[in-house]
Amino acid sequence: MALTWVGFIFILPFLLFPIKSFAIQVDIKDISDDKYFQAAHEALSKSKDSLYIAMYEISMELDKTESEAYKLVQDIVNAHTRGVKVEVYLDRSKPYNEDKNDSAFLALYREGVPVKFIMPGKRLHDKLIVIDKNIVISGSSNWS
Repeated sequence: MALTWVGFIFILPFLLFPIKSFAIQVDIKDISDDKYFQAAHEALSKSKDSLYIAMYEISMELDKTESEAYKLVQDIVNAHTRGVKVEVYLDRSKPYNEDKNDSAFLALYREGVPVKFIMPGKRLHDKLIVIDKNIVISGSSNWS
């Protein structure tokens, strides 16, 4: 099969500029298990521009101010107070656990933080934080 001019023009950039030149350098850090809270707490506290969060579950009680989940929620509130653009999305997919995320929702909503439950019937199983469009924290850790 002969290479057409269209095919050649498509392949030419890859021949002149190897794939490596298109790669983005990233730093990956293991924050699993007992390293997660401190890393997330520090990153949230240092946010300057934007904070996007999608969480399956934030289990906290409003009167347990020493819990890690409470402190992370407070970090979100503090970022919002500092003028950081914040958006938080929470799951509400399990009918047998209707009150899941309610305390976190209330804590954020009362402070004017933009927070939403995802559309009924849909499931948000992510645990994702994007900070200043530069730092991504992703994993399997719910906040509890």
